[in-house]
Amino acid sequence: LGHYHIKKGTLLGISIFELHRNKDYWKNPEVFNPDRFYNNEKKIDPSYYLPFGAGPRMCIGNNFAIFEMVLTINAILKKFEISSDDKPIEFLPLITLKPVGIRLKFSLKN
Repeated sequence: LGHYHIKKGTLLGISIFELHRNKDYWKNPEVFNPDRFYNNEKKIDPSYYLPFGAGPRMCIGNNFAIFEMVLTINAILKKFEISSDDKPIEFLPLITLKPVGIRLKFSLKN
């Protein structure tokens, strides 16, 4: 692999966290910008974004999870304005990333 020599049968892993924050693939990867996926000018290669893994062991619930997420966020955003304290987000790296100390303010819309 490139200039690395890897023995046959060696298991390799990809850090999804690092892939999703790689400046070679994303403009301003540390900035939360969901619009980068909506009508993106430069087509995003699907191999750069793997929130549910890939291949034969990809999460079987990915379509349901996205559908459920869209419905839930839609219901919340219809009723509330959401703001944050703009502090940098820290993560506790477990099996999945757990954000630490995020404070959000939900205000009912008029």
